[in-house]
Amino acid sequence: MLELHHVPLTKTLIAATLGASLLAQASSRQGRRLGSSSLVQVASSALVLSNPQSLVLGVVLLWSCARLAERHLGSAKFAAFSFICTTFGYVLQRGLTEAGSRWLVQSSFPTGPWAFMFASLAYWAVTVPACTKFQVCGVRFTDKTFIYLAGLQLLRSQGWSSLLAGGAGLVAGLLYTSNALGVRNIRAPRFLCRLASKLLGPLLEPPAIPGVGQASQQRPGAGHGNPGQVQAPAMRAPPAPSPAALEQLMAMGFSEGQAAPALVATGNDVQAAIALLV
Repeated sequence: MLELHHVPLTKTLIAATLGASLLAQASSRQGRRLGSSSLVQVASSALVLSNPQSLVLGVVLLWSCARLAERHLGSAKFAAFSFICTTFGYVLQRGLTEAGSRWLVQSSFPTGPWAFMFASLAYWAVTVPACTKFQVCGVRFTDKTFIYLAGLQLLRSQGWSSLLAGGAGLVAGLLYTSNALGVRNIRAPRFLCRLASKLLGPLLEPPAIPGVGQASQQRPGAGHGNPGQVQAPAMRAPPAPSPAALEQLMAMGFSEGQAAPALVATGNDVQAAIALLV
């Protein structure tokens, strides 16, 4: 199930990209334009993926990579990550354009969040380990292979323009991940986070994990030996999180605060905990 818990920014970006891209593609098939205002043009440039193939592959990258990046960094740092990587990717594209290559013109760059998508892919590739390994005809693969193939297909989908836009995002993501110039310490201002929380409301509130934090309940009078009353069965305390299982989940990018309740709720079943978290 494609759940997007604890990732309000990724959820918002996926919804905005899907909505804007589908609307733009439908308008294009009917020979119409979305509008000529500056706001519409900026939104179109930032969000619209121009064809169905790019839209499907782009959403795959956002769901697979940006989702885990936001969980790993937290929404405040993830907002800074998005701004830094998108800005650097745009500056890098502009710099290459000004370099004078004949086939690099600004109009050739594809619209959509290309720099951000591939920055998220770079961060995910470096920080999230593979969970499953398998072989096909003697060739080794992991569960990350399919995401790499989706990213490669997206890179080559629009020729040099998509290769340049995605490549700029990969460079930006790798620079952020390596903490060049201490950029990983930057996070969104608290007042912006509070404002977003008030505006978006329940969207930013992570759902409670079932079975965690619930006090044991007994019927009144139970356990006191009153004659004629049936005592409620004693409820055992949930097991403490296994250190090995906790370390494994944290290696996958989940924080201790997320991994520990999930392990408690699932009785230290790592696979069940992963399913609960993602």
